[in-house]
Amino acid sequence: ALDGKTPCELWVGRPPVVAHLRAFGSKVCILDKSVKGKLEPRSKEGIFVGYSQTSKAYRVWVPSDKKIHTTRDVKFMDEQIDTVAKEDVEKFNETLLDPNEQEELELLVRNEPKVLYPESSGTTHGEVIEGDS
Repeated sequence: ALDGKTPCELWVGRPPVVAHLRAFGSKVCILDKSVKGKLEPRSKEGIFVGYSQTSKAYRVWVPSDKKIHTTRDVKFMDEQIDTVAKEDVEKFNETLLDPNEQEELELLVRNEPKVLYPESSGTTHGEVIEGDS
């Protein structure tokens, strides 16, 4: 029915533009707009964590500041995607969840009900099955 095309492509008649989409966790540099001396660095290294919902900007976590910055002045280091330091990831995870919340999240994921879709039935609604199948 879709012939290998996205619903957006079928609706509009051309493929969607995805050049602006970036991989979550990519290493980036953001422009530091504070006043600097002649030989001081003009950028900070960070990790791309998403897109701003309020403006046309990127959200970048900067480990040295321990903050998420929203900025349009970003340079993606596409060749260095997998070079994020392990300690930076651990610091980021510590800011998101404490150990108790992490355990609760893992329990929720393990106990999530599975949804089965009948193949030959005329209904399009899934049947929720509790527990493992």
